[in-house]
Amino acid sequence: GVALALEDPAVRAALLDLPDAPVSLAVFEWSGGSYQRLIQDWINLGSLADIAVVTARLRGWQRDDAPETTGLGAAMEYAATLQARAPDCWRRVLDISGDGTNNDWPLPRDVRASGRLGDMTINALVIGETPQRGDGARHSQIAELTAYFKAEILYGPDAFLETALGFE
Repeated sequence: GVALALEDPAVRAALLDLPDAPVSLAVFEWSGGSYQRLIQDWINLGSLADIAVVTARLRGWQRDDAPETTGLGAAMEYAATLQARAPDCWRRVLDISGDGTNNDWPLPRDVRASGRLGDMTINALVIGETPQRGDGARHSQIAELTAYFKAEILYGPDAFLETALGFE
């Protein structure tokens, strides 16, 4: 999904529109509390060539077998550690996606309360399941998950949430 976004002409134009305010990006995947994998370390997206490097890396990445737990708090902590060594910037943002509530340690609310996130903003993409039946279960499930992410994950000024009904 990130590679697809980086290939969009409008996204590329926005990334390159202000050369005096470059965008730096790092990408990691996460699962349980002990599973975070750095896919792309910090890179300044100052040219189409830089964007192509990231896109190629993302398209070539193969996910390892990961625990079947959901460690949102651990992903937030990992992002804070990663952000601590980020290039200087005027805004720090974590965009996190998930299809379930936290069921591993630490708890997201504890990470938010710890002060480790500093001035980071955390946005979220909530992914609802695609049920086999045609009733309203999908909309009920995504409404509950959206409420959870709003209460436990979103953080900082101008944080926002988007939803997707299924991974496609």
